[in-house]
Amino acid sequence: MTRRPRPGALILCAQLAALALTRRLGRAGIAVGCADTRPGAAAMNSRYCREAVLLPPNPQAWLERLLAIRSLGERPVLLATSDETLLWMSAQRAALARGFRLLLPPHELLETLLDKRALYELAAANGMPTPRSFSIHNAAELTAAAERLGYPCLLKSAYSKPGGCDPALGKARAGNPDELAAAYARVEGLDRRLLLQEYIPGDCRQVWLYNAYFGADSEPVAIFTGRKRRQYPPEFGTASLSEAYPLPGLAMRLTRFFQQLHFTGPVDCGLKFDRRRGEALLLDVNPRLGQNYRTWVGRAGVDLGWLAYTAAAGEAWPAYVSPLAAMRPRRWVIEDSDWRSRRLLRAGGAAAELSSLAEYAGVREAAYFNWRDPKPAWRRFQALWREQRNGAKPERDDCHVESSLPFTQR
Repeated sequence: MTRRPRPGALILCAQLAALALTRRLGRAGIAVGCADTRPGAAAMNSRYCREAVLLPPNPQAWLERLLAIRSLGERPVLLATSDETLLWMSAQRAALARGFRLLLPPHELLETLLDKRALYELAAANGMPTPRSFSIHNAAELTAAAERLGYPCLLKSAYSKPGGCDPALGKARAGNPDELAAAYARVEGLDRRLLLQEYIPGDCRQVWLYNAYFGADSEPVAIFTGRKRRQYPPEFGTASLSEAYPLPGLAMRLTRFFQQLHFTGPVDCGLKFDRRRGEALLLDVNPRLGQNYRTWVGRAGVDLGWLAYTAAAGEAWPAYVSPLAAMRPRRWVIEDSDWRSRRLLRAGGAAAELSSLAEYAGVREAAYFNWRDPKPAWRRFQALWREQRNGAKPERDDCHVESSLPFTQR
């Protein structure tokens, strides 16, 4: 008997998570398409990307464009790798189901998890510790919250990337009232949905990572934990070097939390260990594949991206997937971001804290370079060369959209 061909896959937001997923699915012989608002986004350069779909900046025009795709076969799987595209996909799920296979939690739950104001309330109700935080709507509330929290404190957007911008732009640490007022004037211009939060001492090496996939009945199919080694930008940023690391207590606690929510699908969480309390505090939840999800890879190359695809495609789980995946030594790196991070840390006097190049010995995968698929790395190198020669700003690793998505008005 001949095996029925697997359905194709279309990935919304063609950046680093999409590049890893495109390579994984493409090597399995699956037809993969990538959609993004920027031409030449990372995954679009992959040899495994069968169709690169350029989306208009306004999401209102996306539906017609996506439903017209025919090159990926009948009803391909639809996956999102950014908060903005995930919420758009969720809001349009009924219309998209005419042409795609998709599997999502309830829309209300997605909105709650992506809004830190609602997330922290939900976490408190379910016994999950978070940093002390106050919602801020005006300068008077800012002053009152700062008096209760003390200094230093952290002013941040309720969303990881306000308006699709660099995540570091939506955060500012303030050590006194004058710094807080200046931070408020800057951050408010990016996003008026703000939180004032206690500052948790320590660098990114105290940030712990939790990734999991939950089946349709909210049972964990695979769970992975890890930690950051470096991030870019160094103070507030995304992991540029991360590693798999066993944290069984954290895994059990967060797994119970998501089961209480009846969550389904992939999830990526960041927590910071607070030495004063002796526990990890939940910082954010991404109910999707995270940028560095390939830090964790199980037996036979099974990862969260593969599980998300097979679930939406209606395939059975591999027999060798276990709820708590074996933690093998493995590190993952974004080559240029980690180089920038090291350079900035040295300039700031942190050279003594940086280990030698031996720390890269544990790197099992890079975000861009892959000898079977070299074009994404070459394109990234060309962009870096132009940046150095012309003084241009570094290209972002996100999917920029106009601020007309469902959650932007909350």
